[in-house]
Amino acid sequence: MLTLRQLIEIYPESLWCEIAPADQQTAEQAEQRAYSHEGARWRAYLNTLCLQCLQRELPIVLNLPDPVLHTTTDLPERWELLTGLPLQIGEVNLVVIPSDSTTLDELRVPSEWVDIDRWAVPYYVACQVDLDDNWLRVLGYATHAELKQGSYDTDDRTYSLPISALNDNLNTLWLLRDYYPDPQPIVPVLPFLTANQIAALLQHYRQPLPYSPRLCAQITDQSFTEWLAFIADPAR
Repeated sequence: MLTLRQLIEIYPESLWCEIAPADQQTAEQAEQRAYSHEGARWRAYLNTLCLQCLQRELPIVLNLPDPVLHTTTDLPERWELLTGLPLQIGEVNLVVIPSDSTTLDELRVPSEWVDIDRWAVPYYVACQVDLDDNWLRVLGYATHAELKQGSYDTDDRTYSLPISALNDNLNTLWLLRDYYPDPQPIVPVLPFLTANQIAALLQHYRQPLPYSPRLCAQITDQSFTEWLAFIADPAR
């Protein structure tokens, strides 16, 4: 088994972070929130763990401003349904997608982070978490446009790119900004939902379901677009 120091020497282009006991304790506290199922609690744990590590290491390793959550009011609600950590670092907005897979070969981003205007960001970051050896590795990033040009899975409603297609040097994201503006996401306008439609959808999604509402086996492209509009609506 390779040590973290050995891994850093073999893959110096990646950003590596050691997971400290304090990081795990904070993540365990986040996991104790009133989530409705184990999957949501696990997402809260992994995303909070990433937040703790990146907030500590990014300013040191890359000489960057402290990362802060891009949104906080409904993040636990989002983790009920999907993974993703929206961060703002200086003027840069990105979404980190953590995974505890030991053989992570692609960046998979839930459609909501890409196709909802107020959720979409210029950059998406793949992050691998090893809970056995207590390290975190940032594998690389892609732009919103690159992700949209990747594969789209209609079964789990995710966009994906192979890790080999990502820019593996996170530092270049800030270096390039000196010469090029951030590539702003181009997101189609979602349909307007009336108050009656929102009320009906609320009643439907509050019913016990054997599946996640976003992954309903009967869902069509049209109804998934309606789902995106429903999730995006701050009035629901």
